Amino acid sequence: MASETREVVRFFKEVGLLKQVQRSGWFTLGFTHGDTIAAHSHRTSIIAYYLAKRLNANVEKVLLMSIFHDVPETRSWDLNKISQSYVSVDENKILREQLSAFPEIQTLYKEYSEKKTLESKITNDADFLECTLQAKFYMENNSKMAEEWLTNASKRMTLDISKELVKEIAGSPEKWWEGLKKLD
Repeated sequence: MASETREVVRFFKEVGLLKQVQRSGWFTLGFTHGDTIAAHSHRTSIIAYYLAKRLNANVEKVLLMSIFHDVPETRSWDLNKISQSYVSVDENKILREQLSAFPEIQTLYKEYSEKKTLESKITNDADFLECTLQAKFYMENNSKMAEEWLTNASKRMTLDISKELVKEIAGSPEKWWEGLKKLD
């Protein structure tokens, strides 16, 4: 038990790196102070929860997939699409080492990567929906490259509800707080 506890604590510390690692795709577009992998994963999980509820999917499975979907990036970092064309990462090796105390997560990650089940499609779409929201934010702050990313976002979605959300994101103002009920 002491060995498992030691490994789990080591994993918890490693996952903390996600709070420090910047998303590299936004850096490529010129945003030197973009969001972190942890921030991205957090909002991805909230979006995934909404989609799972709307589509009557297995919420627990979707949440676990979305929470853990970028955990290997503690070791491989966040590789943007350009980097991915040059660098190969053995995520399965990373996961076997990282998640030895959580074999069920390794199975879910494999399902997530294959993109065949409703739950994996939800999680993958949630991942891109989160990026779509981030692109919209950057676009509203005068980034033409983010605008191009946003224009192409719906092509990456597999679920109709996700395409509907992309359309709403693209057409909505960034000032989300406007129209909120005033507090007394």
